[in-house]
Amino acid sequence: MKLVTPQHMRTIDKLTIEKYKIPGLRLMENAGLSVALEILKRNLDLSNIFVMCGTGNNGGDGLVIARILKTRGYNLKVIIVGEKEKIQGSARVNLDTFLALDKTEVYEIKDYGQIHHFENPTLIIDALFGTGLAQEIKGLHEEVITWINKKNAYIISVDIPSGLNGETGIILGSCVQADLTVSCGLPKIGCYLNEARAYCGEIVITDIGLPDAAVQELEIHTNLITHKDIQKIFKIRNLEAHKGNFGHVAIAGGSKGKAGAVKMAARAGLVSGCGLVTLYVPKAIERTIEDFCLEEMMISLQSDEEVFIHQAFKNSTTLFEKKDVLLIGPGITVKSDIPLIIKDLIRELPMPIVIDADGINALENNSHVLKEKKGTIVITPHPGEMARLTKMAVEEIQNNRIGIARKCAQEFSVYVVLKGYRTVIATPEGEVYMNLTGNPGMATAGSGDVLSGMISSFIAQKYTITESLLLGVYFHGLAGDHVKADKGEAGLVARDIIEKIPCVMKSYEKSS
Repeated sequence: MKLVTPQHMRTIDKLTIEKYKIPGLRLMENAGLSVALEILKRNLDLSNIFVMCGTGNNGGDGLVIARILKTRGYNLKVIIVGEKEKIQGSARVNLDTFLALDKTEVYEIKDYGQIHHFENPTLIIDALFGTGLAQEIKGLHEEVITWINKKNAYIISVDIPSGLNGETGIILGSCVQADLTVSCGLPKIGCYLNEARAYCGEIVITDIGLPDAAVQELEIHTNLITHKDIQKIFKIRNLEAHKGNFGHVAIAGGSKGKAGAVKMAARAGLVSGCGLVTLYVPKAIERTIEDFCLEEMMISLQSDEEVFIHQAFKNSTTLFEKKDVLLIGPGITVKSDIPLIIKDLIRELPMPIVIDADGINALENNSHVLKEKKGTIVITPHPGEMARLTKMAVEEIQNNRIGIARKCAQEFSVYVVLKGYRTVIATPEGEVYMNLTGNPGMATAGSGDVLSGMISSFIAQKYTITESLLLGVYFHGLAGDHVKADKGEAGLVARDIIEKIPCVMKSYEKSS
């Protein structure tokens, strides 16, 4: 599903009305109806509803909602913040329609004091400002938003919480703190960035009848990963399949004291569906790994007392022959020869390589080698690793996750999985995907190793690289959400995520 900016939305609306001949009044009706239906299907206290309307089209959506709820017998007040004479176009039509229905419940607020005469709403519908808001909120509107946020009521924002920048997710002075945001037509990018997480609450996207052709004309390159996307990608296995059909993952990593990382990556790869996993580990930890292996295979390579030495990978093409993908990095450290080993593998191996953890850190002063790759490269940095790779501050990366992931992917012609809250996937072609599954409990040791093992597994199973990243990131987050539902966030550990992977994949086998 496309993730749009306010400019995108304006252009899509314009195309819809002018080229595809769907009147703006109908779009407004559809938007209001979609929000009203979302309200009615929830178990909310609708005994005293306040619909807070601005003087633009967002207010027009609110007036449609008010009319629909009123005709169903609910007690409500329409509160227009500003001068109702400024309401024009489709919004004006809907104001006149509501006034014909009930003039007594329309109130106009023009100064600070008036809002405080209204008490005890059970539901507040925020239709003050839409995605086009660009200037800081001050004066009367700031006072009204403060009043809304102090009320002990369930708050629903139409399209976007009023006061949130629809492009950046930055608060413009003051912002409604919604329990639910109903995004009409398409998801708005500002609802998923920066400060938005504390203001949007649950986000629901509703259909308002925008033509797909109008959306496609814009060639939007930022997307949300949805349940339907995963349904389309995930494959049911052939009844006559054997393990050779599902690929062979090679995992190179581990070091003295960090053997657990490769163990988790290997187990995650197997439960994600690949046919075979072979672990390549330093001889220094071979006994530890051998005791762990059941389904996994293991090859120990030359090492010093802790980590691989360069000589161990001298004949890398032969070493990884008949493997479908190499994952390198979990638990590998950056000691000794590791940076040299990583550089050589990137330059020599024609197979897809997934580089994680210290494999990325080993490129800190050698990022240029990514441009010298022989095969396809996937990097899976968390913000700290991305900061070291790009020489940028973590804060700068977090403030522009989409832009920086896209730039890195295009500059080095690699696939990027920028981990963290709402993990971002970027392709060398500039396409970006944002993931919504997952929770803060997954910020725990080994969670990234599980993800890299999953991604490698899907690549081995012959999904495309982009499909593998979508499946890996989505299922990883969804497994974490299942753990959270069972035992909460604080006690979540990486092995819990591994245990839930088969369960979440099974649910998609049924629905595919």
